[in-house]
Amino acid sequence: METISYMVIPALSKSAFFNGRVVGGVTLNQMERMRLCDRIIESTCIVCGITPDEIARKSRDRKLVEARYIVWNACKEKMPYITQKELGLLFNKDHSTVVYALKQLPILMEQDEGLAELYRRVIQSL
Repeated sequence: METISYMVIPALSKSAFFNGRVVGGVTLNQMERMRLCDRIIESTCIVCGITPDEIARKSRDRKLVEARYIVWNACKEKMPYITQKELGLLFNKDHSTVVYALKQLPILMEQDEGLAELYRRVIQSL
């Protein structure tokens, strides 16, 4: 069985998994979402030249904020059924921050072709 990253989803503890079986109320659908989110975060970090630790920080550095926006928008594009609350859990942010990011990134990409190119590269790498 593939390893699951616990670094990304703070609301889910390692105790939810035991010997490759799902326990503690975590469904296969949630596991698939976690795997895809991890892949998106990993791709974004590679494309943006940052580490997973950096993207998870509380920093408001523009590069890190834009990277989080890319992650949230890519997750929403690949998984339209994921909620803003679930997306917020990725970086321990409130759902309203995610709502803002989902609206703001398309505007920012219109103004900054470099950011739009980063987003395209992340989507293509998935």
